[in-house]
Parts: sequence; structure tokens; C-alpha cells
Amino acid sequence: MILNPATIEINREDFEAIPEAQQMKSNCAINISPRGVISLNKSLLQQIRKHTKELKLGFECHKKDKRILLLYITDHPNYTFPEGGARKDKRFTRSLVEDGISIPARYLVEWNERANAWVGILNQETSTDALEKSLKAGLSNKRRKK
Repeated sequence: MILNPATIEINREDFEAIPEAQQMKSNCAINISPRGVISLNKSLLQQIRKHTKELKLGFECHKKDKRILLLYITDHPNYTFPEGGARKDKRFTRSLVEDGISIPARYLVEWNERANAWVGILNQETSTDALEKSLKAGLSNKRRKK
């Protein structure tokens, strides 16, 4: 049966409004490359440096699926980023892939007042074939560099 939009019977009570898409207010992001490099982008680095000179921070991921990251200033930091804001961490990158996150990955970040932290939300869908996608992305990057 083919539906014709010009003649189909419509009952408005069967429909619900679609909420306006929310846009991120900032351009802050954490990027993770196929080579295992975690990079705080320029906007995020500027935000962090307004509050602290050293890039010794609390850095955490959501236990369940790693779709949410936290960065925060603390007296007991567990992670240090070099001056440029990029650090190679293959162990963490591998754990993302094992949890279904394809690499490269991008987390969109905003300051969360209640959490007193910069909160990053994964900007992609998780999938069971994350390892395959990540490996393909890594191979594509190697081919481009030649």
C-alpha cells in the first residue's frame, strides 16, 4: 500500500512536536586520534588556562560506557597534559574501542557548574564494530601521510 501525502487522513492527536535541536554553546572539544593521542582543542585549553596554569587535572570517564568525560581542577590530579594539550595514551584509546567507541572520537565539551567540571559528551554513536572502524581510520591516516 502506497500512502499519498495529499490524501492521507491525519489526526493531529496522533502526533507530537519535535523539540528544536540544541546547539553546543562552545567550540570546546577533546579529540582522540587513531594513533592514541588525546588532544584538548585550543578553545578548551584557553578555558582551562583561565582557571589554572598547570594542566594537571582530574580526568575521568563514565564507568558504564565512556560516552561522558570529565575534566576538573583538583588538589589531587590523576592526569597531566603537556603544555600543548595533547598526550598519547594508547591504553585509554584501546579501552574506548573495547567499549564500542570508534576512533577517531570527538567529545563536545562545556562547563557544567553543578559538576564543577568540564563535561565532554561523545559526538558519535557507539557501535559493536568500533574496532573495525578504528582500524580502517588508522589505515587511512597512514596512507595519507605517505
